Amino acid sequence: MQEVASLCEACGENGTVRLLLTSIPYFRDVVIMAFECPHCLHRENRVQPAGGLAPKTVRYELKVDVVKEFHEALGMHTYPNMGHVQEDLNRQVLKSDYATIEIPEVEFHASKSMRGEITTVEGVLTQIVENLKTIQERAAEEGNAEAAAQFQPIIDRIQAMSEGKESFTLILEDISGNSFLQNPNAPLADKHCRVTHRSRTRQETESLGYAVKDEETEDESDKLSSQRKEQGVWGGPKGGLIVPEEEDDEENKSAGQSAASADANSQDAGIRVTDKGIMKKLDTYFDVTERAANFPGECHNCHQSAETRMCVTNIPYFKDIVIFVTDCENCGYKDSEIKPGGAMGSKGRRVTLKVTSVEDLGRDLMKSDSASVSIPELELELGEGTLGGKYTTLEGLMADIRDQLQKNNVFSLGDSATETTKDKMTEFFKRFDKCASIEQEFTIVLDDPLGNVYIHNPHHPKPDPNMTIEHYTRTDEQDEHFGIKDMVTENYY
Repeated sequence: MQEVASLCEACGENGTVRLLLTSIPYFRDVVIMAFECPHCLHRENRVQPAGGLAPKTVRYELKVDVVKEFHEALGMHTYPNMGHVQEDLNRQVLKSDYATIEIPEVEFHASKSMRGEITTVEGVLTQIVENLKTIQERAAEEGNAEAAAQFQPIIDRIQAMSEGKESFTLILEDISGNSFLQNPNAPLADKHCRVTHRSRTRQETESLGYAVKDEETEDESDKLSSQRKEQGVWGGPKGGLIVPEEEDDEENKSAGQSAASADANSQDAGIRVTDKGIMKKLDTYFDVTERAANFPGECHNCHQSAETRMCVTNIPYFKDIVIFVTDCENCGYKDSEIKPGGAMGSKGRRVTLKVTSVEDLGRDLMKSDSASVSIPELELELGEGTLGGKYTTLEGLMADIRDQLQKNNVFSLGDSATETTKDKMTEFFKRFDKCASIEQEFTIVLDDPLGNVYIHNPHHPKPDPNMTIEHYTRTDEQDEHFGIKDMVTENYY
C-alpha cells in the first residue's frame, strides 16, 4: 500500500490517499483508492482498472419487474415477488470512471463524471437519490423554489425503486469496457439482464485519452500505399501483392478483357475489388487460399499499429471460412477470429450432437460470432457473440467455455461471494468437468440464425447417428436484428 498527499475537494486542505493494487479473481487487476482528510473528516473511496482498455465497449440493460397487488383485507399493497426483486437489487456492480448510468422511466442520465466504485444496484440508486437531494437543496438555497420542487417526484420514484416498490430499467454503459454487473444466476443465462458489446468510435477512443490517427496521417499513409503499389510491394486489397504492370498495350488489353473472370475469382478468394485500374492487375494478385495476406491494423489492447494476417480455407462439405490473426509486437497481444465466407444462408442452422465418447471431443467444429451454444444437461446457454467466431475442436470449445464462465462471473467465485453462491458455482463446475472428460454423456447444440455453424461428421456421406442438423426459417425479429431487411440487393448499381 502507498500513501500520497492529495487536495481535499471539500475544504481545500491537504489529505491522504491510500493506494492498493489488488486483483479481482477471474476478472482483472484494479487499484483501490481511499481518501481521508484530517481537517474536515471527508472520506471518499474509488476503484480504477489497473490494466488497459477492454477490446470493446460494454452495455448492461437490467430490467427489474415489480409485481404490485392491493390487499383489501390489509388495506395496503403487497409485493409477491419481493424476494426476486431484492436479489436484483443486491447484484454487485463494478463501475469505472467512464461508466454512465441511465434510468429511462424517469429520464435520468448520469454522465461519466460519477466516480468509479464497487457497489450494488441498490447502492447505485441510493447514491443517485443522495446526489439529487444535494442539487435540490442547492437550488432551494439559491431561491429557486420551483426548480427544487421539480426534483421531488423524481427523487420519490427512484427511492421507491431502491426499496423494490416500483419497476425500473437500469442501463450501465462503459466505453472503456471495464464495468461489470453481476449475474446472480451464473453460470445460467441471465433472464433479466442483456449484455451487448460494440466497437468504439473515433471520438470515444479520443475521449479515453488514446491517440487516433488523424486525417493528415491517413492521407500520408494513402500516398505511401500508392507509392508501394507502383514499386510492386504490399498494398493491394486485403494485403495483396501487386506486380508493376508492363508498358505493353497488348498485355494491357488482354488484362482488361479478362477482368470480368478475374473479378469472379477474386470474390471466391475473399477479395473485393472496385477500382477499375486495379482490376486490370487482378491476375497478379496471389491466391489467399494458398498463402496468407498481411495488412496493417490496430491492436485492441494498446491501440498501436499491429499486423494482421488473413487467409481463406475450405471446410469440406460446408463452406469457405476467412481466418484473421493479429500479433502485436508492441505489447505481445494476440488474437484470432473466424469469419464465414460466401453468401449469407437463406435459413438458420441448428446442429445437435450427442457426445458419448472421447473421440467426439476431437471433432472439428466451427461457430460464428452470431451463433449460440447450449448444453441442456447443465442448463447452460451462451448467447450470440459469446466467445466470438471460432474454428476449433469440441474439446477446445469446452475449455474456452469454462474460461469464459470463470471470467464473466467474478462475483460468484471471489472473496465477495456468499457461501451459497460459491457452493452453487463449485457444484456446477464439477458437473461441467465431468462432461468435458466424458465421465457423463451430454448434448451440445450450436444454433445460428445465419447458418454458419458446423460439426464434423466422421461417417460422411452417411448420416451421423448421434448428430442432427436442422434448417429453419428466421423470424422477423432475427432479420431485423441482423440488418437483413435493410439490405439493398436490387438495382444496387
